[in-house]
Amino acid sequence: MERAEEIEKESNKYSHEKETIKDYLEQLNDTQWKGYLIAKQYLKSSFHLTKSNGYIEYKKSLLK
Repeated sequence: MERAEEIEKESNKYSHEKETIKDYLEQLNDTQWKGYLIAKQYLKSSFHLTKSNGYIEYKKSLLK
């Protein structure tokens, strides 16, 4: 699956934060993107992007 397709798919899961999640995923560098994919693959249904450390830090940075 291409990166853009994955971003769209993931952001659609969280309709209440769709744009923030989309923006967060789009700003990830290649290393962070690979980490995201690995976490999602290994944690499967227990992976929640909105509870990940990276996403939480990203949201905090938006408030500054």
